[in-house]
Parts: sequence; structure tokens; C-alpha cells
Amino acid sequence: MLQVYSTVLKFVSAILFLLFLYALFRHRNQYALIYSFISLTAGIYALGYSLELQASSVEEIRFYLSLEYLGIAFLPGVLCLFAYKLMDKKSLSPLVGVLFFAEPLLVFFLHLTNEFHHLYYADLRPLYREKQLVVQIIEVPFYFVHMGYMLSSLALAVFVSIRRFLRSQGELKNRYLFIGLGFLSPLVTAAAYFSHLTPPGVDTGLAGVIGSALFFSIAIFKYHFFDIDVIILQDIFSALEEGVVVIDRDHHLMDYNPSAVRYFPCLSGLDIGSPIPATSPLRELVIRQEDRFTIENKQENAFHILEITATPIFRNTQPCGKAYVMKDVTRTVTLMHQLEQLATTDQLTGLYNRRRLIEEGEKELQRCIRNGTSLSIFMIDIDHFKKVNDTFGHHAGDEVLKQVASIFSRRFRTIDIIGRYGGEEFVLILSGVEGKQAAEIGESLRDIVERTPVAVDGNAIQVTLSIGSITVSGEAMKNRRNELNLQKLFILADQAMYKAKTAGRNRVFSEEY
Repeated sequence: MLQVYSTVLKFVSAILFLLFLYALFRHRNQYALIYSFISLTAGIYALGYSLELQASSVEEIRFYLSLEYLGIAFLPGVLCLFAYKLMDKKSLSPLVGVLFFAEPLLVFFLHLTNEFHHLYYADLRPLYREKQLVVQIIEVPFYFVHMGYMLSSLALAVFVSIRRFLRSQGELKNRYLFIGLGFLSPLVTAAAYFSHLTPPGVDTGLAGVIGSALFFSIAIFKYHFFDIDVIILQDIFSALEEGVVVIDRDHHLMDYNPSAVRYFPCLSGLDIGSPIPATSPLRELVIRQEDRFTIENKQENAFHILEITATPIFRNTQPCGKAYVMKDVTRTVTLMHQLEQLATTDQLTGLYNRRRLIEEGEKELQRCIRNGTSLSIFMIDIDHFKKVNDTFGHHAGDEVLKQVASIFSRRFRTIDIIGRYGGEEFVLILSGVEGKQAAEIGESLRDIVERTPVAVDGNAIQVTLSIGSITVSGEAMKNRRNELNLQKLFILADQAMYKAKTAGRNRVFSEEY
């Protein structure tokens, strides 16, 4: 039976060495790299013990034990490293590395020099099982320390795998299930061996490595465990100024870089592999179907405008998720808005400038022609404005312009078009207004401005308006559409305004087209 066990361990060690080579040379992430060394150390351990079971003398056994400890000594440290990475730690600090491998290095040295001090084990007691020479290790305290570290590292790896299994869904659950079983199998058999529940002199702990090789093979080749974070090279990924969030097709978080946390602090509270909560701001990413879009990212003490580029990710030609690259364009968008405002807004009054007024007027006229809707255009002039400038100064004239503009802004709808046409002239464009109603609106506007003097430097400046309006009825929009243009209507409104001035100013003159 021991010879069969020896043969099986040779076969298992060969599988582990192949997994080591596969993970080492095909790896595209840290999981694969770390696992390659788990396979190497476990493979050395299994091969050494299979040869030990064929030894014919205690000295041969000592030699093969030295080979085994190239694996046994360092296996717990590599297991802890794998569990640490499985907890989604982005980087390994030197201190953590020292904590994981200080004890393995000491154990390897103590075992290598044990014949001089016997601090690791007192002696090897020869026994015969099935006519085969085996040895029973006479333990000393430090031997139990290392065995405790071995069991603890396996238990930690099982715990982290279970934790990730419970927090994952879909295919990720299967990956963590078989990874957890791969660690649980040697944990159970090693615990039985160290507790002396198995025959003395026979290391049955390695029986669990057989199951481990099987479970890890399923996780790697069937469930693509090494593809968990192959999305991008980690060094570049972490250093990117742009935020990157990777979400799979089932809306589970697959990865993110530190820059993304600036825009989505909620990432810090999510585990890799966990579903995106329905209330998370990240939901806005997955519900958008465009390849490029912009979102407003509001936080308690910050506001960002993010330009998002969504790039599909494929595995074996099949889509498996998307990488969302986010660029902060807040400053760019703000500057663009400011430039647009400078180009389209009168800086003194805050109303549309002449250019924007004409652009919006053209759009409104075409809309009214299409829909057969009436349209009224008012040309408004401040009476005796030059006299105001000459008497009270240009700053007083500016105040008059601002107050008149403010009255216009307060009295009309946001859909109405109001702009400064030039100097002391304003234009008001109202859709859905008929001739009689236009005259009433003009009179109301003239009246409120007349009754609202402008206070400047202790002076109350009386302001009056001359208003001319031209109204195109809905019927005229349909019947005379070919002869309608904005410039012509402006001229007609201007002529009506001059009739109001000729009649004595502070008047409204309305006409229909």
C-alpha cells in the first residue's frame, strides 16, 4: 500500500510541477504567479516524500527530508501570501512579506542544521510499515510552531475563500468554491496527521494534496480562475490618472484602480466579485448603453463632470464585461460653458447678445412656421438714454440698462427669447401670442418700467420705453411661410417702434403682418 501511495504522490507531484510551469509562464496576474509557487513547494514536498517511502536507510530518509523541506518550510508563507492577495490587497508591503517568510526561512535553516543543535526535532525513530522503512519524528516545541503555522495558513486560505464565495455570484462563486476545497483538502489531512490520528511514521497529510491538485485544476481550467484580474497590467492600472472600474456582464465588480475611488468612494466598501448594489452611484455606469457618455458625479464635498469611455472586454471571443475609463472634464466643461456664455451673453445685462438673439429667433420662427403657431416680436428702445448718460454719467446709464433687463427677465417665461439688440435697444420674441395680446403685453411692460425709477448715487432716474411690435398670426404662418424671414420681421418691429417714438415716446405701437 505504501508503494502505491509513493507512486500516486509521484504522479501528483508531476501534476503540481506542470501547474507550476503553466501558472509561471502563462500568468498574467499576481494570483497565477503566487499559485505557481504554491504548486512548486507542494510538488517538492510530495516528490520528496514519495522518494522517502522508497528509502532503505535512515540516512537516505534524512536526505529526502532535506528535499521535502525545500517545500514544507516555505509553503505556509506562500499560502499566506495567496490569502492576502485573495483579500484584494493591491500591493504587498515589505513588512507583510517579512512577517510571512521570517518563520519559513528560520525553519529551513534549523532543519538544515538540526544534527548540530536538535532544536527542530530531537531524533528520527525508525519503524517498519508493510516491510518498508519509515521514521517517526520525535518532536520538540519549534516543530509544533511550524506545524501550527502550516495549519493556520491553510485555515486562513480556506476562510478567505469561503468569504469570497459568500460575497460572489454566478461563475465567480464556482471559482472560489474549488479554490476553497483545494485548501480544505490538505487542511483536513494535515490536521489528522499532526494530531496523531494516523499511523505513526506515515505522512498522510500529503493525501490531501491529491485532492488539492484536482480542485485547483478545475478552478484554473474550467472556471478560469487566473482570469479574475487579467483586465490590465496592474502596475499601469494602479498608476493611471484616469479612474478605471471593471464590471462583468452580470454587474459584479471585477477591479478598480485608486483613481476611481476619488470619484466613487463607495468602491472602498465593495469586495471584488460582489454585485453592484442597486442604490450605488456605480449603477449609472452599467445602465448606460453608449460607448462614450458624460455623467455628473456629486459627492458631499465635491462635484465632478466625468467623461466615461466604456470598452467591452472579451474572453475566448465572448463578451465578459466592460472597463469604464473615467476622465475628469469638470474644468474643461466649465471653461467651455464660460466661453459659450461670453460668446452668446451680453456681459452687462446677462441677456442674450445680438448673435445669440438672432440664432434663437431663427429657430423659433422656423418652429412656428412648422407648427402654424403665432409669433410676436417686440423692438424696445429706452427713451432719452443719451440724456441719462450726459446728465448722470455712463455708470448711471449702465444701471438703467441692468434694471430694465432685470424687469424683462422677471416678467417672462424661460422659453421666451429676450436679448440686447444693441445700445439701449432690446428685442423680445414671444411665441403663441396674438396681436391684441401683444399690445397688452407691450403696454404692461411700458407701464411697469415707467413706475420703477432707477436709483443711482441718490438720484431717482425716471425711465420710459418706446415699444413697437409685429405679430404674425398662426394662419399667416401657414399661408405666407415662403415670404417670412427674421430680418424682415425685425425691420417691421423697428418701424413700429419708431412710430411710437414719433408719436411722442413712452408709447406702444403694435401691428400685424
